Amino acid sequence: MPQSLKKLLALEIAHRIDAMRTCRKRALRGEDAESLHNLRVALRRLRSLTRPLQPLLTPRIRRIERRLKRLVQDTNALRDAEVHQQWLSRLAPDLPPPSPRRKDAARLRRALKSGRLKRDLNLLRERLPRQLAKTPKFALTRLLAGGCDAAQIELAHALSRSGFDDAAPQDLHNSRLLTKRVRYQAESYAVLLGDSRLALLATPCRELQDALGDLRDLEACAASLPQAEQKRAAARVRQARAECRERARLAWQDMHDRLAPTPLED
Repeated sequence: MPQSLKKLLALEIAHRIDAMRTCRKRALRGEDAESLHNLRVALRRLRSLTRPLQPLLTPRIRRIERRLKRLVQDTNALRDAEVHQQWLSRLAPDLPPPSPRRKDAARLRRALKSGRLKRDLNLLRERLPRQLAKTPKFALTRLLAGGCDAAQIELAHALSRSGFDDAAPQDLHNSRLLTKRVRYQAESYAVLLGDSRLALLATPCRELQDALGDLRDLEACAASLPQAEQKRAAARVRQARAECRERARLAWQDMHDRLAPTPLED
């Protein structure tokens, strides 16, 4: 590598914290309809970088990481409401939109305005690179590469236990979470580790994650429809379900094939 792993990682941490600060300000100002999505992306990218480093972190930095996790959770209800409304407008366009989630929005706004969040981001930007600098390079490389390999093996096993059509809803959910983990690792660490095979997993992971997520959101929306509306929306639900399942089936098989061991690896 032209630069050390620790230096590249420190630069990436600084970049993602700066992006998080920018998205926090935009979300507080409510500049556009994408502000919640952009905030979630910035949080996800920051946490995907710090989470695998947990064994190396000081207790104080671990507490910051846990608070960032809670901030992500504070955005979940608003995100779910947005997605629910999108599906509702497709499945039952005659139904009135649900009431705004004002309490959830207020809770998120308080969290974003808190002085603790600003201090946490400042401390993370200052102290995490300092902590990494004390870590031997071989230990850091082994931790990250080993974590990436373990996640891929776990996902491969989950996809191999059954075909998509035979997978139970909980299996689909677990596979989506595992896919998300591998995707985040690919986006965060493939370039830093110089792992071209991991880099090639980012796009198919995103396709499988999105397809399984759409299917899950569709089923949740369909189940929430009033009984009378379920009958009127039945044809639209069947069509949307067929489309989502076909996308997910193709993405599942593609991901399964990509993670299957080659003859030399058997």
